[in-house]
Amino acid sequence: MRRSPGFEINDLGILFRSDQQGWNTWGSLNWQKPHKVFQRAFWNFNWWQFWTTGDGLPTDRAANTNFHGQFKNQWWIHVGGTLGNLGGIFCDRCARGGPAVRSDQYIAPWLGLQYDQRAAVVPQVFVNYFKGERGHSQSFNINPQVDVRVSSQFRGSLSFSATHNINGTQDLNPVTDGTGTHYLFAHLDQLTTSMSFRIDYTATPTLTVQVYAAPFVSKGRWSTSASFRARHGHRLRQPLPSLCRDTAQRFQHQVLQLEFRGAVGVSPGLDAVPSLESRTGRL
Repeated sequence: MRRSPGFEINDLGILFRSDQQGWNTWGSLNWQKPHKVFQRAFWNFNWWQFWTTGDGLPTDRAANTNFHGQFKNQWWIHVGGTLGNLGGIFCDRCARGGPAVRSDQYIAPWLGLQYDQRAAVVPQVFVNYFKGERGHSQSFNINPQVDVRVSSQFRGSLSFSATHNINGTQDLNPVTDGTGTHYLFAHLDQLTTSMSFRIDYTATPTLTVQVYAAPFVSKGRWSTSASFRARHGHRLRQPLPSLCRDTAQRFQHQVLQLEFRGAVGVSPGLDAVPSLESRTGRL
């Protein structure tokens, strides 16, 4: 996979970055016949790594595994995890135009439990955890959801999400003084709660209507924690102690997102619109 610098397809979907080339490897063990515990099960193994297209700077290298098993009672269990930033990895976006920053390893396990999908009401819950930057960055998320199928034409879902995010390397605007340009990073402690409400109605075999709402509230506190200075364009492997005064600010954002979508020419039984999730970007 290769994306050249300046490649832009945001009219088609979300593209997090360009100037990237990557290699992905996947393998899977599948148990399709019933066993003593599981009706069926799948165990996946993944390896990926990415570089910039220009100088070949390594930006990610990670190993992932995830398991999905269906019990005899038709419940599902999902569990997995990722060990990332293996080896010498750099972030060329963290300083927003500044030099690349060395990235430390992270671990990201997750767990999910899902009810029998044949039922009219299907509850499920997923839990995610992240720890990186030598423990300075952590996050925890819990996401319960209920899917309701009233009939073959009408179904809906309601979900709640709560995320506590601690980011030890949140970028700030750089500061220039007599000694040069200092790229600042803050310690961000953020709590985000959200709800998602979705209704799908298949009016005809070729028309499906969807209503989607996703209000969320995000609040937290950040303080200046570290900075580093570029010297002769070289990449610094470690940030230096903070060179600016310590500051602290609190913030809060409240957003209500409401969407109405219709689709024509969709076969019966297929989703007209992909599942949508509320996302919180970097502040």
